[in-house]
Amino acid sequence: MLILAGAAAGIGAIFKAPLTGIIFALEAPFKDDLAHEALVPSLVSAVTSYLTLIAIDGSEPLFSFLGVASFSLTDIAASAVLSLLVRIAALVFIAVYKGVTRIVGILGRRLYLKALIGTGVLSVIAIVGVWLFHRPYPLGISYDLINLALTPNTLG
Repeated sequence: MLILAGAAAGIGAIFKAPLTGIIFALEAPFKDDLAHEALVPSLVSAVTSYLTLIAIDGSEPLFSFLGVASFSLTDIAASAVLSLLVRIAALVFIAVYKGVTRIVGILGRRLYLKALIGTGVLSVIAIVGVWLFHRPYPLGISYDLINLALTPNTLG
């Protein structure tokens, strides 16, 4: 119950969305049901963490939007193509994840080697992020990266 309450508090504070944190924490561990016994502790922890965050950081939204966007058929077609590309990227990610899991299984208990490989991969991700964006966006919560994506005419 404490783990679910902690997850609700974390999600509620990080995304400034306490109700989302509660729902996520109560349904994530279970496939078809909610953890009803953890509802009240999760509610209290999510609201408390949110109120603590806005007392420190303020209640302004995480992301701002400039005006209202209108969509054309071209935008919808581009979204369909993008969804196919994202699906392919997800399948590649799953294949890479399974491959890395196999490799880690082969390494067994050699924790130093696992730590060395993890450090190397994380370093490559940071270097590529700094090279592309001049900041290590992939290493943080990525609010800045999302704002960069939401800003019109950022990349060209």
